[in-house]
Amino acid sequence: VSQFGNLCKILLGVVQRDRDNQQQHQQTIDEMSQHHQYSTTFNGSMLSASMVGGDAPKSASSAAESAKLLLCQLLDCLNFEIKSLEKPKWDYFDNAVLAGLFQSCELAVAGGLKLVDIKRMHDVLKDELNSVQTTIAAGQRAHILAEIESILVYALQVNSQRNLCASTVRFLEAWGQVTEVLFSVTPAMFVSLDVKKGLLVEIVQAVLGKVVPNQTMPELANLASSSVLLLMVNLRHCYSLKNSGVEGVQSASLVAGSFSGQVGGMFSPKTNTLSLRYILQNILEWILISGVGSQKLRINLYAALLNYMHIVKGNRDQSEKEQADGGGVSQRDEFYVSRLDKSLGKALDGTTHGTSDESHAQIEMVIEIFQSFGDKLIDILCHDCTGGHDICKMLALSCIDMLLDMDSLASVIQFISKRGYLAHLIDSLLKSDGRLCRILDKQPENMKALYVYESKLAMLSRIGGSHIGAELLLEEKALSVLAGMKVFDLHPDFQVVTYSSHSQPSSSFIPPIDARYRQILFPALNLCDVILSTLGQENHSAVTQIIHFLLSHGDTIEIVLRAGTPFLDLGLLQELAGITSLIARAANQEIYNLITPNANQDLRAHLHRLQKLMLTLLPRFTLSEQTLKELNQTILTHSSERERSAHLRYILQIAANLALYARNSISNHAVDHRTISVLFSPQIGESHQGQGETASHSLNIVVVQLKHSVEYYNRERLSLESMLRQRNSLPSLSLDTNVQIQHNNLTERLSSKQEELKRCVFITEHCLYLLWAHLDFFMLRAIPVSTLHFNNVSYGADNYLSAQTEVGWKITAEDVATLKKSLIAVFNETFCKQLLATAQDHARASDKGFIEALLRRIKRLIQFVPVK
Repeated sequence: VSQFGNLCKILLGVVQRDRDNQQQHQQTIDEMSQHHQYSTTFNGSMLSASMVGGDAPKSASSAAESAKLLLCQLLDCLNFEIKSLEKPKWDYFDNAVLAGLFQSCELAVAGGLKLVDIKRMHDVLKDELNSVQTTIAAGQRAHILAEIESILVYALQVNSQRNLCASTVRFLEAWGQVTEVLFSVTPAMFVSLDVKKGLLVEIVQAVLGKVVPNQTMPELANLASSSVLLLMVNLRHCYSLKNSGVEGVQSASLVAGSFSGQVGGMFSPKTNTLSLRYILQNILEWILISGVGSQKLRINLYAALLNYMHIVKGNRDQSEKEQADGGGVSQRDEFYVSRLDKSLGKALDGTTHGTSDESHAQIEMVIEIFQSFGDKLIDILCHDCTGGHDICKMLALSCIDMLLDMDSLASVIQFISKRGYLAHLIDSLLKSDGRLCRILDKQPENMKALYVYESKLAMLSRIGGSHIGAELLLEEKALSVLAGMKVFDLHPDFQVVTYSSHSQPSSSFIPPIDARYRQILFPALNLCDVILSTLGQENHSAVTQIIHFLLSHGDTIEIVLRAGTPFLDLGLLQELAGITSLIARAANQEIYNLITPNANQDLRAHLHRLQKLMLTLLPRFTLSEQTLKELNQTILTHSSERERSAHLRYILQIAANLALYARNSISNHAVDHRTISVLFSPQIGESHQGQGETASHSLNIVVVQLKHSVEYYNRERLSLESMLRQRNSLPSLSLDTNVQIQHNNLTERLSSKQEELKRCVFITEHCLYLLWAHLDFFMLRAIPVSTLHFNNVSYGADNYLSAQTEVGWKITAEDVATLKKSLIAVFNETFCKQLLATAQDHARASDKGFIEALLRRIKRLIQFVPVK
């Protein structure tokens, strides 16, 4: 450890360009050591400038300017601009013949370097001269000898240049390996996080400043770009640790004290932003001047750019998280605000924060620099998205994805569409269908097609996050292409998947078949979900294309829905949650009404079967104590805390999706939002529980789910409060690693539990709405007036049940009377208090009156509708 520490001190130290300055500062340190008792320093003259700090004399500032990191000083020794030799013109020797002679006289030496054998070339040229000596004039011999001498001099220059190139490449390769290893493995006890971050920024700037302005050799460019990439990876790691709060034990840092003066003053927030700006400009300029010939260079540059953008995005995400924790715009609100205008988030938040301002300034800086390079840069990125090496293709797609994540640039999206890149990407999905099908073989040849497919869908989903992008995707028939892909119909057998999921995890790099299938399915579901979120349920084109996608793969959807239970494997539950979410959000009563009965009977039949399957799932996913107990005894027995939490979260998500589907199926989007149909019969009571398929079509299942969700909420809220007390009891300022780990674990569990409770509130709200909507329909619109004891003046003849509804639901006054009695027993005072408590704790400010309003309406219907 001590040897490694000494190496860090040397390589991460600073050297003085001026020896006089070095001696002068050594004198200063000696004088300071006489006045202070702590004169034992570990690096003497090499770290003198940083140790003097702000107490040094005036000469310290001039010396600091001449001081430079040893690694950067070593880099300055290299000359990246190695000019090619100008080939001289010869009068007596043919150039083509000489080129062959140079090649034949090459001799391989150690390290794979090929040099020209001067002695052999001299002998060949001398023999050539002797062979033609009788045919040349007497005066030409001297000229030929001079030309032979010039050829040999040129050969010496070629050897010298090849040696220079080889030594430069080896030196840069060695420098890069030392630098990469140094920053990758150096612990915090030698270099603190802030110092490491500052050193990385300085070295990256030094490399870019040396390479980008010069016409660099391809070998040097590849090595330099590889070093920049790994340094950017380490820099991103530093920022992520900084944002997560895990900074290591900095109090024991050996180098931190020495660098605190230099790095602390050099990397202020403003300087940091300027340094990041310089790095981005040079990386983008390097991409522009790099040719398409070297795919390795492009891969390194795209990966470095991607790490840079992750740094800036991580800073923004961290500031927004802190802002939300401090009472700013919540994450849920920001999701909708960002789709309109990210600047609105600042307006909604009444306060300003320095960190937030800095992170948003960095985002604006990135967008400004990208736009300053014009369409040429985007054209290069898009060109690499559609052709070239698969890794280069994926990285270019990810760069555009990250750029659009920072800001939904309409100009970039329009450029991608107008140049035909968007249509090409969408068409390439259909062409990759066969390769994706082969991915689902037991032993696929490789996984390249899957990774490229995921990158393409991620970028298309990001484009769909803006309004113009979603419309362009619909215009280019992106969802129709997904509907025509056969790979979605190759769902693995459920029995095989269930059996394999409980076996030991595979040690192979290739994931199991069911995981591979979900890697293909989820990006497609996400694309549909993004388009629906952007354009809304009122967009008939989006909804119809999504329904077409679902029905095109109806067999797979039906398999998943029929097998849905809370006792499925975690992966299958995630699959069911994704499918039910898309079906629920795409459910639109107006679309169903647009389907004429005689025009498309098959489509209506498919939609009816889909509705039947969704309603059948409702009683399976009730939050009853019996179901949760069976889960803990069977599936969750050998699971970790994180897996149990994820399992419950997916069950709650599926239950929420089913409630949302039922609500969307009975609601319309007219001005009055009046219910135009019903799904459940008015039977409520113990006799209607557990009767199979009939139970899922009765209102009893809605009441049961409502009761269980309220009970689950009140039960788990106590658990949440207990975890909050545990976390608050931990010391806030502690350097103990175990305390930090415990705090992070409790924070993660708290976040997961809060997510569970939010979904519980969501289920409660939708069950209440379903119950009120059905009561409103049954008690006020579905019962003939003659069967009720209404005043004849109050209700006219148009309050009769429509013919279609009367055939479907044979409602009588006795049914409504039974319904009222059952609901009076359910909505007692205790249950109503528990119901209102859910609204007070987790509802948003704009939704706080929603549950109270529904509860008032339900009570009014129960109490004031007169039935015998």
